[in-house]
Amino acid sequence: MKEPVAKLPPGSFDFLRDHFGWLSTLTYLGVTGIGVIYEFWFFRSFGIAILDYGQPVDYLLAGFREPILFLLTLLSILILSLIYRLDVYVRSKSARYAKSSDLLEAKRWYSRSVVFVTLALLYFVVFAWAYASYSANQVAKGHARHVLVHLTNDPDEKTILGESVLIGTTSQFVFLLRTDTSKVEVVPINAIARIEQSIPDR
Repeated sequence: MKEPVAKLPPGSFDFLRDHFGWLSTLTYLGVTGIGVIYEFWFFRSFGIAILDYGQPVDYLLAGFREPILFLLTLLSILILSLIYRLDVYVRSKSARYAKSSDLLEAKRWYSRSVVFVTLALLYFVVFAWAYASYSANQVAKGHARHVLVHLTNDPDEKTILGESVLIGTTSQFVFLLRTDTSKVEVVPINAIARIEQSIPDR
């Protein structure tokens, strides 16, 4: 008896149209998750426990502050979709591959879906950690925005923190790396009158 040939999934555009709702949710959750992981490792490089300073809204928008993280999530979903389609295609062309895959999936300890999700999560974590380390290294070298912060406790705005490199912000705090002392300053936003962007000496 001839074995049935597996059918390819619907075309990409049809698939996106038919599953747009859950794909959008998955993309948002992926961007948010990888953004939180990125910020945790990034701020940790400066000794900042960012989870102690953030509000829920900060975590919900974490992934969108770095556009490359958003692109990474889309690319990852695309790659996983292509791997799935390739797997189905190879099954339809190779009876040996289809049989071995069926035997593997028959085992209780194996789940193709779990494998795909695990690989995706591992990829997210590794990339977020690597990109966070790179970004933190760039900031430490001064390759970021240099600012002068005027504090609100002086009506004449003469109280200015020394020139600093802007590490990042949350909804309630600004994180600075002082260029004169190499120390990290955590300044509440309500203590800041204004921030000037300065041009470092070349």
